[in-house]
Amino acid sequence: MFKFEKTIIIEKTPHEVFKYIADPSKTPTWRTDVLETKFSSLPLQVGDKIEEIINFVGQQKCVVEVVEAVPDQRIAFKVISGPTYLPLRWLYLEEEEENTKLTAGISVHTDGFSRLIEPISSNMFSIKWETYLFQLKRVLEEAK
Repeated sequence: MFKFEKTIIIEKTPHEVFKYIADPSKTPTWRTDVLETKFSSLPLQVGDKIEEIINFVGQQKCVVEVVEAVPDQRIAFKVISGPTYLPLRWLYLEEEEENTKLTAGISVHTDGFSRLIEPISSNMFSIKWETYLFQLKRVLEEAK
């Protein structure tokens, strides 16, 4: 198993950041390996499922379930089917002056062969999520 958290300050309110990250149609703008999302309605509720078409050794489909949703504070997703790992992903928001401190976390259970390559996978996920957060910051702060 591996787990990590990454934090970034975004010059937007928690409400603005939450509204953006809790809308799966916006996901491809900041998670660049997500090509498309399909979901039924907004706002997302616990138990809702999202289909993500990702670019991972060609196009692959993941199904993600919302496991926690507290507006303007936190949202968490569990990948329930996909081509590789099935991580738990969480995004926590805290107001910091007029900005948002956003913490993204990942927890991944590994077994078998995946346990052998866990150090490489952990590093890869960590770098990927750092890139996602910088992209999210850029997209949100450029929006007027």
